Amino acid sequence: MQKIFYIISTTFFIISIIALVVFGLPLGIDFKGGSLMELQFLPDSQGNSQVLSRDQIEQELKEVELGPISIQKGEDSTLLLRFKAVDEQVHQIIIQKLEVVSNSLVEEQRFDSVGPVIGKETINKTIKATVLVLIMIIAYVAFAFRKVSFPIKSWRYGLIAVITSFHDVIIALGIFSVYLYFKGGEVGVSIVAASLTILGYSVNDTIVVFDRIRENLLR
Repeated sequence: MQKIFYIISTTFFIISIIALVVFGLPLGIDFKGGSLMELQFLPDSQGNSQVLSRDQIEQELKEVELGPISIQKGEDSTLLLRFKAVDEQVHQIIIQKLEVVSNSLVEEQRFDSVGPVIGKETINKTIKATVLVLIMIIAYVAFAFRKVSFPIKSWRYGLIAVITSFHDVIIALGIFSVYLYFKGGEVGVSIVAASLTILGYSVNDTIVVFDRIRENLLR
């Protein structure tokens, strides 16, 4: 029975690694910077709404010089636009131009803009926070199990806890990778927060197992 769980766990881990290598994790504007605008084209008096095509949008916004524009159509006459970071003046110009060319009112559902410097800073802080968390986990577990130094050194308990947590997080990220690839979307700070939450619960479960081991060794 134990071997079956090992096989299942290893299989999921390998599949997740492959998914991350093949599909990757598309970084959102929180990390790479840029602007994200979600627009809904409201229906006219006759109940008709015209959603602009990619060519129409690119042609109309060509003068604004937004660089490469990512356009994704959604439900209920909505569009999701991604382009370089812009200020509020350019933001309003974009809305006005799209209203004119579509001959309908455009309701903005969402607008986020993050500069490239802030995006890099977010990446650096995320990496530092993750490394700090891993170090603290090793230190805490090593201290908690300092009296159980035989046959395994206490610091190794901490290292094992990190490895098992890494296993759980990788599987979760693999699932995110597949989902985002087929359904669309990007990695933001919410997914980082979710990964750290998984990390915390994983460590908690591992410590429970270690407690049982400690009880048996100290008898």
